[in-house]
Amino acid sequence: MTDTAAQVFDRDLKGLLDGIDSRLPKPFPEWPGGYPDQVEAALIDAVLSIRARYGKADTGVRAAVSRYKDAVGDQAPNSLPRLADFDAVKLAKVLHNHQMTGNETKAAAIVQAARALSGIGVETAADTDPQDPGHRAAYVNVPGLGPVTWYYFTMLIGAHDIKPDTWVKRFVKLALEAPELDADEYVRRLVNAAAAELDVDPRVLDHAIWLYMRSR
Repeated sequence: MTDTAAQVFDRDLKGLLDGIDSRLPKPFPEWPGGYPDQVEAALIDAVLSIRARYGKADTGVRAAVSRYKDAVGDQAPNSLPRLADFDAVKLAKVLHNHQMTGNETKAAAIVQAARALSGIGVETAADTDPQDPGHRAAYVNVPGLGPVTWYYFTMLIGAHDIKPDTWVKRFVKLALEAPELDADEYVRRLVNAAAAELDVDPRVLDHAIWLYMRSR
């Protein structure tokens, strides 16, 4: 990073910290947790969450995950090969979800991602390395999926990170008064740096921002 770039980053980090301090309620709400050691549940949740209302325990995405667990008879599903073997049409029926991402149903994208990951030896949550470019490529090369949901998927299985989704980017733009800012990786670096400055789990800060922006 050049001196000028570092100065810009430090300036933006200060602006973001000021925005967090002035806008987000304290203490930050607890991160609701993901699916540690439940890679199937995490993958389903991450893909179904694309442009969707998350819902409560008995509605929306979480209800779909519960239906999958009931269908496979496993409340801690942690085998991507099992998910990869699902017929996409059958999975859509199990999930009660026929929404699209890209030109595929979300169910088809889930199955394709499970096949791509298990095909390179990523079979369980413990096998998934958020920093491995091959793991990331296997996921993001599935039509309709991308880096934002990759970050969310890895967060759900335990990565201490944030997802630079629409809500998070809007908050950063608001805090910095920079409506033109739209760089996912820069926003991700900023919010992770802010979490480190505040000594909080990045997922907690991500969740607090998400709740604030959803309530506006």
